[in-house]
Amino acid sequence: MLVTLLRDEIATLTELVELLRQEYVYLQQRDELELVHIVGLKEDCAHRLQQLADDRVGYVLRHGFSVDAAGVEGFIDAVLGGCEQAKELWERLREMTVQAQRQNEINGVIITSGLSFIQNALTVLHGHEPDNCVYDQAARTDHSGYSRSLARA
Repeated sequence: MLVTLLRDEIATLTELVELLRQEYVYLQQRDELELVHIVGLKEDCAHRLQQLADDRVGYVLRHGFSVDAAGVEGFIDAVLGGCEQAKELWERLREMTVQAQRQNEINGVIITSGLSFIQNALTVLHGHEPDNCVYDQAARTDHSGYSRSLARA
């Protein structure tokens, strides 16, 4: 049962990594239509992945093992007799998780830098200097003082 759960989880995680890579390309291309589409696919994939992870966690817990790495490895040794296939799949799942996290972080940096660029452009359009700001309680930029809007110029 664990081998099947791990296989399914790896397949879904592989799909998620591919979607994250596609998202990276669309972020670079600034293709809004494809980004909207890929976000929906990512949400669906993440939901399925969460369901599979919940199934794995429940299975391991029902056998009296913790769900951290040591617990799963102990489960494989004690319940599955050290099944090499299960060990390999578990390690592959952990590697794929790291890949997904890294790609998601890269995409997040692109999104953050794009947002920063847009915020600076809006600041200039409102007649403020981008570097002349303070932050409000919600960590948003607040430009106070005299401004000269480009729309009024």
